[in-house]
Amino acid sequence: MKTLKINADEKKYHDILGGRDLNKIKSLVNGYELLFIDGAQRIENIGINLKILSDGKKI
Repeated sequence: MKTLKINADEKKYHDILGGRDLNKIKSLVNGYELLFIDGAQRIENIGINLKILSDGKKI
């Protein structure tokens, strides 16, 4: 299973995963079957953004 492992201590992921932009989030996770975010609580609005991603995958 192709897995994307993200370390939320790295600032580069905060803008994408905290920005409520489905296209940016999709571009990050495109091609992966599983997303693992270590320290997800450090990313502002992570809950709503993962919901946006999940809802967007259903389209």
